[in-house]
Amino acid sequence: FSSLASKKPTIAPSDLKAKELNDRLNGFNVWLNFQPLALGIDKEVFRMVNHEQFPGGSKKVVQKVLRMHTHHGRYLAALVQGGERYQLDGVINGAVSEPERQWAVEKIKARQSV
Repeated sequence: FSSLASKKPTIAPSDLKAKELNDRLNGFNVWLNFQPLALGIDKEVFRMVNHEQFPGGSKKVVQKVLRMHTHHGRYLAALVQGGERYQLDGVINGAVSEPERQWAVEKIKARQSV
């Protein structure tokens, strides 16, 4: 009997912080509903993290959360639909371009072929 078998899998602290930040961002309908985000949204997220003194909200964690969110199937599907881009507060800020739509189509196709 190995003591390793009884150990719980460990979760990296940055993964825990990423989950906490994602949970916080789920308070915004734009995020929760996977609507296309405004370009440069990372700056808005950094401002929020700094303003709220969000513990552990490092650049690495913010980038990880944004990458997970923007590569999610529902987000890619929203990009394919095109239309407006949004800030976290729901204010329209730009539109999805044709090259961005094509990028999302290619990402989805690549996943389906795996």
